[in-house]
Amino acid sequence: MHALCRVATTRFTFNEYSPHFGVRVDRKEDVMAKAKRASELAPRHKLWLTLDGSFLMGPNYLRFLRAVDETGTIRQAGKAVGWSYRTCLNRIRRMEGILGTRVLETERGGSSGGGARLSPEARRLVTIFDRWQEDVAQYTRRSFKKASQR
Repeated sequence: MHALCRVATTRFTFNEYSPHFGVRVDRKEDVMAKAKRASELAPRHKLWLTLDGSFLMGPNYLRFLRAVDETGTIRQAGKAVGWSYRTCLNRIRRMEGILGTRVLETERGGSSGGGARLSPEARRLVTIFDRWQEDVAQYTRRSFKKASQR
């Protein structure tokens, strides 16, 4: 909505070429460029899950859990999403504290290599979040298209 409001605004500058000192009305080309940008508007949203009012997970947590599922380690999943190992552990502990159950099933490293995999509850949350996120994205696109045609 904010970008739509800017399409026909007057720009205030200290431009020595302005007919009125300090005020320059946008040229036709500027207004047309802004109108073109307005036609390229796209809706964005951010979703997150809460449990009893506490933040449980959002899109970044979803990316992390998917990365654990793909890589099989917390460290590699953290690298994939740009989190330090400590941040990963803190976020896992936070989720587990809110859920009251394990999020990851882990094996210590060493000669056998160790690893991590999603618990059944974490896998269920990933599935729910994926489905919900896709449904909301579809609704958002339809709703935005309808709103922008008014």
